[in-house]
Parts: sequence; structure tokens; C-alpha cells
Amino acid sequence: MTDSNDSKQLQQDYDRLRDSLPSLPTKDILYSHLVDVFLKVHALRDSINTLGNQIDTFRRDEGSWHERTLKLELLDTTAWKYEYQLLLYDSRLETLLMYPGLMIATNTMDETTWEQQMAQSVLDIDEKPVTTDPKQVLQDIRTHLDSLNKFYRRIQLIEDELMKEDDAETMDFQKRVLLELQAIRQTLDHMDRSRGQPAIWSASRGHISTIDRSLGGPIDLSYADYRDSPQLDSNNKPSEDTRDRTEKTQEVPNLVNPDGSVENEDSAEVREREAIRIQENVAFLEPLIEDEDEDVVNPEDAMVLIEDELVEIDDAASDEDHREVRQPDRNVRIQQQGEETEQALVARLLTEFKQAKQAKKNIYMMIAELEAQPRCRLRRYEQGVRLDSERTMQCSFCKEEGTHYSDACLTFRNAKVRNEILDRENKCKKCLSSWCPRGEMCRKNDQTCFYCGSDSHNGCVCDLPDQSRVLEEKLASLRNEGNNARLRQHCIRKHLERHGVRDFA
Repeated sequence: MTDSNDSKQLQQDYDRLRDSLPSLPTKDILYSHLVDVFLKVHALRDSINTLGNQIDTFRRDEGSWHERTLKLELLDTTAWKYEYQLLLYDSRLETLLMYPGLMIATNTMDETTWEQQMAQSVLDIDEKPVTTDPKQVLQDIRTHLDSLNKFYRRIQLIEDELMKEDDAETMDFQKRVLLELQAIRQTLDHMDRSRGQPAIWSASRGHISTIDRSLGGPIDLSYADYRDSPQLDSNNKPSEDTRDRTEKTQEVPNLVNPDGSVENEDSAEVREREAIRIQENVAFLEPLIEDEDEDVVNPEDAMVLIEDELVEIDDAASDEDHREVRQPDRNVRIQQQGEETEQALVARLLTEFKQAKQAKKNIYMMIAELEAQPRCRLRRYEQGVRLDSERTMQCSFCKEEGTHYSDACLTFRNAKVRNEILDRENKCKKCLSSWCPRGEMCRKNDQTCFYCGSDSHNGCVCDLPDQSRVLEEKLASLRNEGNNARLRQHCIRKHLERHGVRDFA
């Protein structure tokens, strides 16, 4: 009696344990999923090797700095994509490998039969053998991830070299600009001295240019614009009205120093002080870039991140009232009121950089998950028929004759609606005929769907093209978001580098 009770108890425990298990797939379905992962990891190995070769040959590539930077960003994005795919395959393989033990323990599958099936050779599209040992495939995934980490370090080194190259070009450009500005100033000084004026003055009333602010302190603009009077008579004798106006306009503008003193002597000492001031304010000269194509904006000169209202614009349009001009030890410093401190700005940019980096990772993870889902080519809605005998053939859905095949019906495009029409009209979903005996007697029983490969339905009622269209739309949207996130990260990184930050970990 006791043995009978124990047996019942064991049976109940067994039933409860079995009911707690997830639904187990069949042996063939499990094997097909595993082979799918093996093939994808095998194909990704060649892609990773190709990426490594592209990184090796990048140093020898010729092109502009901007083109090389974009290409390096593309290589970095490709590496991220491969990493997300490998992580996805690793997780998927770990999940699939839980089922064989459960299926063998529940007598759903024989262990010997499973081992024989897994020992079968698998070939890729090029007839090359594919590794089917799950442990070896997991090890290959770890190896590929290590290779990608090395790629990241190499890409970072190359990017640092590009930044140094860009900094060198920027410094060289600024030096050339400084020399040009000095030459222009000497020319204008010479022209002013020939007219009896000792200093340079702004050419437009009420506007202080960036160059004026860089070359010295604020300029007194309380005078009228100077012009040669066109109202002189033939004897070069101006009228009384013209003389008065000329005397007004020819008043020499005064250069005002930040300490309030006025330089109005055309002497070697004044010019020497101006030259010293130019050298001291080299660091505050803003780059002046003249591009033949005015529509192209260099991201190093102007950066606008609309989402977080991170906007960097040249100071040329700032109001003089919002500037505090100081000159301790003859150094001019310009500080905007209410501006963030350097430390706070860098901290905020680092936070936004990490957020943009994480957003890019999340987006490409979603892209990898969507790309792993089954897809097929999209349904084509081409009109017309090929054979003369098909000119009287009727569409199974809209009933039009000879204008198109049933799969290309424009009136009823959705597979769900098409299936409902066939159900309502009691038609076979393989041959689309109402008189079909169904099953093995169907005249198209041996044909498979040219979209998903299933033998249960005709291609014109397959829902995989509809799912693929939705997937493609989602992928297109995510790729666009990924590009925006990559550009945002790049812009924030450039902004941080301008503030001397090189470590983005």
C-alpha cells in the first residue's frame, strides 16, 4: 500500500514538473534553428575579416579630412553592428541549447538520434563546411567579439591621428589668417596716413566686426563714415556746405583701449603697442573660412543640435552690452554674462555624449534584432500577363480578367483580406479553385510558396511579404535614427575636443 502511494506521489510530481516546462519544439524544428545560427555566425566571420582588412588599408586611403572622417565613422558603425549581431546569436544559441536536454529527459527525443543528426555535415552557399559543434560556435563568437574590441582600439587610434592632423591644419590656417590680417592692417595704416588719419576705423557705421574685437579693444564709432566728397567743383574748391560736412567726416576716429585711454598719435610707439596687442590676442582670433560653396557648413565652425538646444555659433553677432572686457597684464578676455562655467559645460557635454552613445547602441541593437527576423522580397504589383492563353484568366480576388495575376492584385493587397476572400468563397489556398478536393489530391500539392517556402498555401496569400514590408519600414526608420544619433555623438565629441577633452570613456 505504501509503495502504491509513493508511486502515485512520484507520478504527480512528475506531471507537475512536466506541466511547468515550456512548450518544446520538435526535433526537426530545433535542428533547423540551430543550423540557422551556425550559418549566420559562419557568414559573420568573413564579414569581420573583411572589416579588419578595411581598417588596415584605411591609413593608405587618400581623400579630404572630411571624407576620411566619415569613412572612419562608417567602419566604427559597422563594427557596432557586427557586435550586436554576435551578442544576439550568442543569446539565441544559449536558449536553443537548453531544449535538447529537456526533450531527452521527457522522452520527446532520443539522445542517440539527436547526436546522429547533429553529426551531419552542413555546407554554406559556397559549399564550404560549417562548424556545427555548439561549444565551438560559442567559442568562435567570443573570439569574434575580442577581434571587434581590437578593431575599436585601432579605430580610436586612427581617429586621434585624424584629430591631430586637423588641429595642425587649423593652427596653420590661423597663422596664415593672422599674417593676412597684419598685412591688411599695415596697408590700411598706410592708406590712412596718406589721408592724414593715424589709425584704422571700421568701414560700417555702428558695427564692430570680429576682426576689430580681436585686434584690440572697443573702437569709438561716434564719428561719421569717412568718404571723399563728390561735390567738389572743377577747381577742387568745395562749397561751404560741403566743406562743413567734410570737416565733420574727416575727424580722425580714436582707438579706445579697454582701460579708457585714447591712442591718437601716429607714432612708432603706438604702432608697436598695436603689434604687441595683436600677438597677445592671437588665441582670441576666430577662424575666418571662405568656402566657394556657401551652402556647405563645416561642422567644426558651426554646430547646431536642435534636440538638446546645444548651439555653438561664432561670437560675431553677440551684443557688445553682453560682453565684459578686461585687460589684466595686457591680455584681453571676453566673457559672456550668464555663460556656463568651463567645468559645468564639459560635464554636461560628457553626459550628453554618453547618452548619445548609448542611444546609438540601443538603436543598432534593435536593428540587429529586426534583421534577424525572417524576411523575403516584397510583393510586386506588376500588371499584365505573359501568355495569350492567360488573357481570359480571372483574378481570384478582384475578378478582373487578363489584367494581372492574383499575386499582383492592387485592389486587395493584404494577405489577411485575401485569405478571408478564399474562406468566404470556399476556395483552396493552394490552387485557388473552388472545385479542388484539397490535400494530396490538389493539383498544386507538391508546390511550395515562393515567399516563405511553406507547402501549406499559395504565394499570393502568404503574409510574409506584408510582414517584410513592415520590417523594412521599421528598419529604414531605425537606420535614420541611428545616423542621427551617430552625427549627434560626433558633433558633441568635436565640441568636447575643442574644450581639451580627449578621454571619452
